[in-house]
Amino acid sequence: MAQAMIMLAFAASVVAIAQWVYGTAPQLVSDLPSGAAPSSTAPVDPAEEERCKVPDFAKAMGHEEKWKLHNNCK
Repeated sequence: MAQAMIMLAFAASVVAIAQWVYGTAPQLVSDLPSGAAPSSTAPVDPAEEERCKVPDFAKAMGHEEKWKLHNNCK
């Protein structure tokens, strides 16, 4: 019985890691966009713009959107 529980826990963790790596994990309610005004109308902070500049390695891999998502950038 204990071995079955360990195997189940291992399988669940593998699925969770795969979802995180491949970006298929379900979104949390806090991750969903709000119905408020679009962010394009808000003034852009230069420091935030610099922080959200996508590095060349992410561009070379074609992962610009993933990089922005993981770094909370628009």
